[in-house]
Amino acid sequence: MLLRGSRIDGTGLVAFGEGPVIGHLIIPPGPTINEYPDLYREAPGGTYVQSLGCYAWQVDGTDFSYEIVFKAVHG
Repeated sequence: MLLRGSRIDGTGLVAFGEGPVIGHLIIPPGPTINEYPDLYREAPGGTYVQSLGCYAWQVDGTDFSYEIVFKAVHG
């Protein structure tokens, strides 16, 4: 799976992972270190944004592609 992100209402960086690392996140095929018995997989880390605003993830796999839009606001 390939996960990419960008701000869609202006300029601003998006980063992924524990670091954070600017760029994209790749989750390779096969088991992950935190795979559940029901085969639900996840990648450790988070999404970091530079400023408040509207952002989108593009999530691509071998047989799917999704866009997920979210707004970063003060908690």
